[in-house]
Amino acid sequence: MGDSERGRGRLRWALLGWASFTTGCAEELGPPARETTRVSGVVREGSTAVGGGWIEFLPTLGTVGNMRSAPIDRNGRFEAKGVAVGLNRIGFTGAPIKIPGWRRYFDPLRSEVVRPIPPGRTDNLTIDLYAELARATKSAIP
Repeated sequence: MGDSERGRGRLRWALLGWASFTTGCAEELGPPARETTRVSGVVREGSTAVGGGWIEFLPTLGTVGNMRSAPIDRNGRFEAKGVAVGLNRIGFTGAPIKIPGWRRYFDPLRSEVVRPIPPGRTDNLTIDLYAELARATKSAIP
């Protein structure tokens, strides 16, 4: 057997070993898949749509996943993809919210707006910032 035949034989064995490793262990490598979904809805201040800015979903209280953002259109509508299934803190960035000092209540990292996001697509998440503000201030009163 010549050197080139021996080299091809080794290459075949190496490729065969690599192929069996990658196909046989694929399910065991890496972290488990995180369940995500698509969420759409509307953001309002009472009866007025919040027209602009971004809505942000941050997994919280044991929910595992990545933060997801989506633009809010001029009618207050949004559609976010890849939102973690479970509890999510919902905040807003760059939105033309008229509530004085709104960042104190709705900043993505401090927001008290928390919603359970179920598996499967959610098409009707409505967030009324006045109602959320009333909830936040009521819980702050001793």
